[in-house]
Amino acid sequence: MAEIASPVVSERQGAVYFFGPAGDLSGLDLRTGERVWRGHVDISNPEPGPGYWNAPQLLLYEDALVARVGSEVVSLLPRIGD
Repeated sequence: MAEIASPVVSERQGAVYFFGPAGDLSGLDLRTGERVWRGHVDISNPEPGPGYWNAPQLLLYEDALVARVGSEVVSLLPRIGD
């Protein structure tokens, strides 16, 4: 079974972000649950592997999302309300 990343919350943007095992990203409005943003990260090897290293991670740094799977790291800047 593929692992999923823990969601992250941006109080400033009013959104919670999710990162799926196939590289799909979604941002949901904290108040309504409506999807307000979506993105995708191309993952060269989405297959689950042993150990913590292969588990996907989603981090928030100010307004930027940082997604990591294995040794691949990508940053994105979601635009909500533009």
